Amino acid sequence: MSPRIRLLLIGTAIVLVAVVLQLIPVRLPYSVTATGKVMPVRQWVLSRGNDGQLIATVHDYRAGVGNGYSVSQFAREGSMRFDLSPAILTDRVVSAGDTIGTIRSSETEERLVDLRAKLAVARAELVAEEAPQKDAVIREYERRHSLAVEEAAEQHRILERLTEMRSRNLVSLEEYELAESETAMLDIRVSIARSQLDAVRSGEKPQQIGLIRSRISGLEEEIDMLQRRFESFSLTAPLPGRVSRSFSPDTILTVSDTTEYVVAFPVNWADYHLLYADQPVSLTAPGAHHDVAARLLQPDREVMLVNREPAVLIIALVADSTSVLVPGMAVGCTVRCQPVTLMEYGQRLLESLLG
Repeated sequence: MSPRIRLLLIGTAIVLVAVVLQLIPVRLPYSVTATGKVMPVRQWVLSRGNDGQLIATVHDYRAGVGNGYSVSQFAREGSMRFDLSPAILTDRVVSAGDTIGTIRSSETEERLVDLRAKLAVARAELVAEEAPQKDAVIREYERRHSLAVEEAAEQHRILERLTEMRSRNLVSLEEYELAESETAMLDIRVSIARSQLDAVRSGEKPQQIGLIRSRISGLEEEIDMLQRRFESFSLTAPLPGRVSRSFSPDTILTVSDTTEYVVAFPVNWADYHLLYADQPVSLTAPGAHHDVAARLLQPDREVMLVNREPAVLIIALVADSTSVLVPGMAVGCTVRCQPVTLMEYGQRLLESLLG
């Protein structure tokens, strides 16, 4: 038999087999399998920008979009400090609205110190007018002034040493700035103490008491207003969840909403038409004694390449909240599809073998 006839017979046999498979009214069960990654339904990430900004982003993994972004840009003329709440580091679980940390401004703190200094002077003036034992009051304020002068002198000596060490890069800029700020604060306290001492020594006239009290009231209101503003410089969690560990120098913390989980996995484009919303999915987790149920969300039609093959990223929502799954875990995903014909089954089997 010549090669040409042999090829003709083989081709004819293949065509006949394909026709027979197509005509046989038998359908076989078919499933799509893949490896997916477990992710929280939402995640809030707080990070530090290149210029010292605080950048907060919220990503919705269920919808596959980022639905929140904010940047806190600090004034350059003053130093800013962000302090994490101690409860975050111990409990590692937050509720929506919990305070994550507080932003502190040196400019606001200095303004508060200045107002409190003026308030202290005004109160000292009032004491000077109303105190029955003026000599005892003067001795007390002399003692306070001497103590403030000693503390400021000691801090100036510390700053001088840090200045010399800073010139040789032996201390960090943050440590030096903190010492410089502390020195300025102590100098202000010396001025406060001196003003208080001068006020009690001079002694105001009785008719000035009403004016002093009015000034005290105005300063207290201004301090209360600034204190409320200062307390409002706090960052709160926009969602409940667990605080994840972060080993990145730019990422401050990550809060993952684990009330629900989603699983993302790729599916070959050839199997895309077999998928539909709410289709059941079985998840196999490492070390688990049973499969975890999930269901498909609306499949996306955006095609990407996986191992040089066209594929679609599919998102499944975990149906039950189970402790078996954790964010970042790789799980096996099995999607139970509608039965396929013998022809379709053979075609997919051939593609899998050749791939």
